[in-house]
Amino acid sequence: MFGALAFLGFVGLATHVLLGLYATSVLNAVTWDDARRAADQPGPSSTAAAEEDLRRRLSGLRDLHVAWLDDGSGAVGLHVDARRPSVLPPSILGRTSPSRVSRTVWVRAEELR
Repeated sequence: MFGALAFLGFVGLATHVLLGLYATSVLNAVTWDDARRAADQPGPSSTAAAEEDLRRRLSGLRDLHVAWLDDGSGAVGLHVDARRPSVLPPSILGRTSPSRVSRTVWVRAEELR
């Protein structure tokens, strides 16, 4: 009986880790893609289209916050913050597991001379 419970505990932990890694990877890739898209065609319409695409692609993540950043030099910054998915209850996780995924990327469109 103890062996079965230990096995199920490890399966739950492994699932939790894999979901967290997957969510981090997807959030990172989508953030880079949409920041690059906004930098390639500067303007409010491309930023709005990139944010709409980002929200559509990350619709599975809860509590999604998106902020566009501008440093004045032509670079486009994008900060995305979302709650990390979890299969384990918060009472088990406590403060040992990060509950949020946060990424900030800066992209500059280069022009050929």
